[in-house]
Amino acid sequence: MNESVDTHRFFFDDKEFILIGTAHVSRDSAALTGRIIEEEEPDTVCLELCEARYRALIEGGSSGRGSFAGLLGSGNWTLLVSSAMLLYFQKRIGDKLGVKPGGEMRRAVEAANAVGADIRLIDRDARTTLLRAWTPMKRKDKIRLLREFFSALKDISAVKEKDIEEMKRGDALETLVAEFGDTFPWLRHVLIDERDLILAHRIRTSPGRKIVAVVGAAHVQGILANWDKPVDMEQLERIPAKR
Repeated sequence: MNESVDTHRFFFDDKEFILIGTAHVSRDSAALTGRIIEEEEPDTVCLELCEARYRALIEGGSSGRGSFAGLLGSGNWTLLVSSAMLLYFQKRIGDKLGVKPGGEMRRAVEAANAVGADIRLIDRDARTTLLRAWTPMKRKDKIRLLREFFSALKDISAVKEKDIEEMKRGDALETLVAEFGDTFPWLRHVLIDERDLILAHRIRTSPGRKIVAVVGAAHVQGILANWDKPVDMEQLERIPAKR
């Protein structure tokens, strides 16, 4: 395998790990992901997906549609609107570049099946993540956040494919969230930092001697930094009280 700035190869507990950082609306990310899996023939391929997003992906929809549909019965319409805006942002970028969101995950599934690798879903359920992020926010912060997203949507027309490749230092959506970190620290903590812990833990404990993990580039440094930290999954899946 020709090493790339988007990949990290390392060894831990007699296992070999290859971590691939991707942009979710990038042709290059999809091609890189498929090539590495097919060349390396790992025992396990870890995907930054939860069960609902994986089902939506293999059924041909957006990798976020399953979690979005799961919110319809929740009665939380402000949360529904915010999640719809996130999906819309990603889809608009994908439409502009002629790339379906989640293309690198589809390619990873194809390549994993081709080499007989087990597929392991390592992300927290998307609905839990959204509820943990949204529920404790004050009403004024929720309104402010929605305004920020609407403002960001206006800038989509200026995005070019080379800009997406630059965003592989942080996935398009997650880069957008990270930009709000100073204003909405809880949002960044739930959407990025908590998931870094979860992803690191689930990759590290995956079965097999050689493991390839495909994650959004915004998570790569956090995964490496949190690699062997203890994780309280019960606490990380609890929905906090409303303020």
